[in-house]
Amino acid sequence: MSCRFECMAGAIGAAGSRPEWRPEDVPSRRIGNRNGREAGRRGGSAGKQGGIGMYDESCLNAFLEQQGKLFREPVARTPEEAEEFLEDCMAVICGNLREVREYFDEEGMDITGMSDEELGEAEEVFALPDGRYLIVES
Repeated sequence: MSCRFECMAGAIGAAGSRPEWRPEDVPSRRIGNRNGREAGRRGGSAGKQGGIGMYDESCLNAFLEQQGKLFREPVARTPEEAEEFLEDCMAVICGNLREVREYFDEEGMDITGMSDEELGEAEEVFALPDGRYLIVES
């Protein structure tokens, strides 16, 4: 699998430098793990590559345009804020829906019975213009 696992960039900027997100901003309909709870992130998953600054312009712009499907209020207003937010929540970029499915399966999320269309439309999944997918777990 060639998903890229993004690393945290470090401390969040000074207070007021970007809008802060709160857990209550996240809608309740989420992909859960097999025990009915929201799945947590496991470190060191095989096949994921990562690093700071791995989000390209199309990825940042797609997140800025689509963030409303995951958050009630914008968490970023500029590409710089979007990159900082994505790094903070260790967003993952996958090359196609098969890799998205593998990622969720590795993370223990219950996607049994979901079609590719449903998976691509999940709140955590952001379609990128070049056919890749960004997964944002908040």
